[in-house]
Amino acid sequence: MPRGRKKKTEENIIESQVEEGVTTENEVVEENANTEKPKTKIRAKRFTSKFDIFSDEASIQQEKDLLAKAGVRGAFKSPSDINREYLPLPWFALQYAIGKIGFTVNTFNEFIGQECVGKSSLAFALACNFIKNGIPVLYINTEAKMLEGSWLYRLAGRDKELGKKLIDRVLLDEYCPTYTEMDSRVRGWIKMMRGERNVPMDTPLVFIVDSITNLMSPEQAEGKVVSKAVVTSKEKLKTLDKGVEDISNKPGGAATFMSAWTKQFASTLRQFNVTGILISGQSTNMNSMGSFGSAEGGASLNKTRVGGTALHKSAAVQCTITKKGMWKNSAGDHVGDMIRIRNVKNSYGPKTADVTYHLRNKGWKDGPLTVDQAIDMSEALGEILVSNSILGFTVNKKKYSSSVLGIEQVSAKELEEIINNDEDLQVRIGRLLGITGYEAFDE
Repeated sequence: MPRGRKKKTEENIIESQVEEGVTTENEVVEENANTEKPKTKIRAKRFTSKFDIFSDEASIQQEKDLLAKAGVRGAFKSPSDINREYLPLPWFALQYAIGKIGFTVNTFNEFIGQECVGKSSLAFALACNFIKNGIPVLYINTEAKMLEGSWLYRLAGRDKELGKKLIDRVLLDEYCPTYTEMDSRVRGWIKMMRGERNVPMDTPLVFIVDSITNLMSPEQAEGKVVSKAVVTSKEKLKTLDKGVEDISNKPGGAATFMSAWTKQFASTLRQFNVTGILISGQSTNMNSMGSFGSAEGGASLNKTRVGGTALHKSAAVQCTITKKGMWKNSAGDHVGDMIRIRNVKNSYGPKTADVTYHLRNKGWKDGPLTVDQAIDMSEALGEILVSNSILGFTVNKKKYSSSVLGIEQVSAKELEEIINNDEDLQVRIGRLLGITGYEAFDE
């Protein structure tokens, strides 16, 4: 056969192989040289248990009994046996802010705030609300100053007569300077309430420390505080011998105490059905860029304060409180401040959006039997409903309407009153907003 014919035939064969997708030997060699061999995928073997975990013999109760028989002690429970209880909150907007119907009992909860934003006012208003719901409260003041006069009534509630009763039932520790004294007084109060006072264990106890960041170590207090037990002038004068240089470097600082105390006191909370609410002064936080506040959101995300990180770890809920601006009435008069509260930690659910409420300090509209409230979260509630498209709520010139509920052009205060007086509506809104705790009302 002629050479030209043979060559042509080979070329034809190669062309046909290419068209049909056949790889030539040369191409295979080249491909192997330039590409890696595909790795073999190893599929995991699915485990199938022959143990019937849902049988009666495998019940949690039997396991608990067997562990006890073997001498293994512990607080063993099924998660479904744990019934979380919540301390009631007076404002729906605050529930939304923390994502729960109230503070979970037997926990630490912390408000971290700037100066002059109403931290003490918020704490005292919460104390009065707990008292209103039959929950005893110990209020520990650490700053040698205290809310007083008519301002207390503006925190206790609109009803003057009821407000006086609530104020009189708050047990106030007028001044507590040191960590050790705070710890001793809280423990002593719990012992008295559960012992001599015989308060049932199913009734929660609440203590509030305002503020915990103002407490000192005993060494620090030695040169600053004169105990009430000291009565002689000579002994009082001895305190002047201690200067700041004598106490500033002593051991037992805030971070050390808070780390030990939060760990130790956690068992006390559970054992005696106690909940702690701690107020902290916010420290200026300078980040690495040299700017003040948090890079992610300014002061509202700044959890920096005296005492280290112990409460960051142990607190169930942490909220920051910051000033957002001036609050003006319809006439343009400055009547208070706009306060931003932001949930920066929630151990029992997701963090939610921040809420802005009003703190009024003038322009009161009191009635014969009522007082205008200092803390006003009604507009915050209205904005929450509108922004989340709940029940067809709309707003026009600060008047709220709901096509679903048949509500037309009511003020924020009127809307808040409508909701507060209708428990079924509260549950409905709470479910729609995804606030933890309202599912407990399911039939």
